[in-house]
Amino acid sequence: MIGLSGRSRTVFKSYIFLGAVVIALVSFIYTQSIIRRLEDASKTITRIYAEFYAKIGAPGAEMSSVETEIIFEEVIRKITIPVIFTDERGVPTTWRNIGIDPDDITREELENPDPDNPSKNLDRLYRTITRLDSENDPIALVSGRKVYAYLHYGESRAVRELRWAPLIQLFVVALFVVLGFLGFRAIRVAEENLIWAGMAKETAHQLGTPISSLMGWLEFLKGPGGKKPKDEVISEMDKDLNRLDAVASRFNRVGSPPRFQKMDLNALLGETVDYFRARLPKHGKTIEIEEHFESLPEMYIDRELFSWAVENLFRNSLDAMTEDSGTIEVRATRSPSGKFVEVRVKDSGRGMSRDEKRKAFLPGYSTKKFGWGLGLPLARRIIENYHSGQLLVESSQPGRGTCFLIRLRTHGGGRR
Repeated sequence: MIGLSGRSRTVFKSYIFLGAVVIALVSFIYTQSIIRRLEDASKTITRIYAEFYAKIGAPGAEMSSVETEIIFEEVIRKITIPVIFTDERGVPTTWRNIGIDPDDITREELENPDPDNPSKNLDRLYRTITRLDSENDPIALVSGRKVYAYLHYGESRAVRELRWAPLIQLFVVALFVVLGFLGFRAIRVAEENLIWAGMAKETAHQLGTPISSLMGWLEFLKGPGGKKPKDEVISEMDKDLNRLDAVASRFNRVGSPPRFQKMDLNALLGETVDYFRARLPKHGKTIEIEEHFESLPEMYIDRELFSWAVENLFRNSLDAMTEDSGTIEVRATRSPSGKFVEVRVKDSGRGMSRDEKRKAFLPGYSTKKFGWGLGLPLARRIIENYHSGQLLVESSQPGRGTCFLIRLRTHGGGRR
């Protein structure tokens, strides 16, 4: 199919999905690595904290007030990890960063709780101890050989918040994929609408030349006659009818696989030149077509599609003629290396600016008032997608004309 094929769209979507999966996977692995490092750091800090606390809180501990103040100010007060200290019986003695103010629970409540009706804060405190122990094993504080307290600790707020990062990232990536698919779908619908409208216009454009020619010959036959013999007129009408059949066949081929056959490329180009040369007066301008064909090897070519591509280049050259006279030069040569056959269609028309040259093969782009911008994109797809060649603007300057170059490999030219 001429246009973005279903297979190409599927491959494009697959790349988007695969890229999203890779991004999510790499992000998840990296985030988990950071979380593990933070957890290890938290455990290390907590153990250091426990050792310091053990030194100042152990029975009979002998530390100067300066040492105690440094440890208390620089370590204990600045720690952000939720911690709860309990004595050897499991009774809480002090805590930090758990959302409960130590002043909200009295020492009497801690020592003599009411088992039938514990205070709300005390119940919450014990439930917090259970939760922290599920996250990390409590650290026993030992004096000599005797355990005199336990340190219960959990994850810092930064680690807890970071655990949500992979889910947030997955959501963002999923949102990116959804928006990407929606955007791609909108672009595809717009492209399809443009292609359908353009194909209708292209059909009318393709049929216009032979139909106008046939109408002219019919008027000629209805009249008293002219200088041309009727046999010659009938021959020309036969060419136009064959042309109509070829146009119908071309559009019937859209979506079908190409049909390659070995043929003389010069002969095919010559037929196209002869057809346009015989109908140049209908453009109301004095335009000459020059042919320069070298001896070329036979090429595997889809006759109808390749002719279509070359004719689109001719039409582009004819439309570029802004003066009453001009020249179109068709040249077929072998490249210096001998590996390629090169076909050039050069005109003396208005030429293209750098921006126009960059956009020339974009579907929908046209400098003509009533153009649909499908001629050159169709030609490029026929040459590059079907014949494994190249079609490019070799040279173009405003006011000095344009030269299109078709390059085909000499070993074939098509995908057989």
